[in-house]
Amino acid sequence: TTLSARLSETPFIYVTIGRHGFISVSIAPVPPPMPPLKAPVTHRVHARAGLLGNPSDGFQGAVIAVSVANFWAEVTASPSSRIDILPSPDHDPTSFGSVAQLSHHAAGYGCNGGVWLLMAACHQFQQHCDAAGIPLPPITFALSYTTNIPRQAGLSGSSALVLATLRCLIEAHSVEDGISAFDLPSLALAVETSLGIAAGLQDRVVQTFGGCVYMDFSELSSSGQGVYLAIDPARLPPLFLIIDNHPTGKTSGQVHALIKERWLAGDRAVRAGMDAVAECAQEGWGALRGRIGAAALPDLMHRSFEARRRLYGDEAIGRRTLAMVKLARSCRAEASLAGSGGCVALCFREESGYIEHLPALQAACEAADFSLVRLRIGDALHALPAHARDPC
Repeated sequence: TTLSARLSETPFIYVTIGRHGFISVSIAPVPPPMPPLKAPVTHRVHARAGLLGNPSDGFQGAVIAVSVANFWAEVTASPSSRIDILPSPDHDPTSFGSVAQLSHHAAGYGCNGGVWLLMAACHQFQQHCDAAGIPLPPITFALSYTTNIPRQAGLSGSSALVLATLRCLIEAHSVEDGISAFDLPSLALAVETSLGIAAGLQDRVVQTFGGCVYMDFSELSSSGQGVYLAIDPARLPPLFLIIDNHPTGKTSGQVHALIKERWLAGDRAVRAGMDAVAECAQEGWGALRGRIGAAALPDLMHRSFEARRRLYGDEAIGRRTLAMVKLARSCRAEASLAGSGGCVALCFREESGYIEHLPALQAACEAADFSLVRLRIGDALHALPAHARDPC
């Protein structure tokens, strides 16, 4: 009789069956409802394009990258009676006209949308706050997202979603004082590595700080941070992106996994090859601070791409990515991979040369079903030094 009365008061019933068939029943009290978030919170994070040294950031190297204001991911936390992660109808489709249509979507964009990234960001946010002793107010909300960052183009669409989610969570819980901008890249990286995504800090650093950033990861601080230095975007020549309209479906994790395994095992060829990639960024940092300036960038982008090509091989680079680079070179431009494939960043050999050669490159891209866009560098979001110093 007593048990029946309690069962009517709470739905939380735990039944345990022991090794010898003994059954124990425990009943938990109904938790009080949490208050919903008072007002919506929205954050937008831009895409990222690597210029030099990519992907040596994941191998204790150095890179130069820019925030790409042309594309972004946006996450909104809205008042809700529960924690809800809302799928995007455009990026998390679950209804198809046929199996062939589903297969075509999966081949081009993979089987993972954005929901798993938002859920993982919430999980790692809670774990981080628990470990750091940061108290979180009890609130409930619904997370939704939208993005126009091209999928599988190596423009850091995943990390943009993760960082936008983390920024929403930080503001919604009012813990800005407990999690600084320098904490965000490592926290965002932890989200993606928890999902088995092989990545480095480059994307998350430039997406956190904005603008153009030189990053040196050869010596990390005790908190896992490298040296992050601001580059004046005015020192850069006009930049462009060529984007593949038909991505291969390879993720950054798939591209980097084997090389990472060999690098961790101490493979001398891989280590030497990755050092050669990183040197391009180191030289670029020196050039962009000195008299040579932007004039050095085309040759360095050429070297950076070729060093990466020797290391990864043409199959990993991809036939269509190689075609993008060839098109750029045919029009007096040099290109390097913006990320893991599907997009290249380029500049012309003569800074004023793009006016003459741009129409031909535009026509060649259209014929190959590529998109050519003028890259707009996003604004700086947090102050960074412009000279070398100890790791942050």
